[in-house]
Amino acid sequence: MLTCRELVQTRASDYLDSQLNWRQRASVRFHLLICDHCRRFIRQLDLVRRVLAREPEAPVSEAELKALAERLHRQHQQQAGHRHK
Repeated sequence: MLTCRELVQTRASDYLDSQLNWRQRASVRFHLLICDHCRRFIRQLDLVRRVLAREPEAPVSEAELKALAERLHRQHQQQAGHRHK
């Protein structure tokens, strides 16, 4: 089964870009069915990407998008940790 870490680090961007094969897509979709934290992360990442796409004067590199995704993931983990205490 796909873990949260695997989803965030290796599949999220490709999932949003429709770059996954059917098995990978199914794995991501199954994980999103059972993990509300990753569903929220995917929604946030998609929102960030759509907002950035509207800003033609400020091109964003893939490295910057990845850094932002990782920062969102860390925040997500911190929030999840606070809820379980």
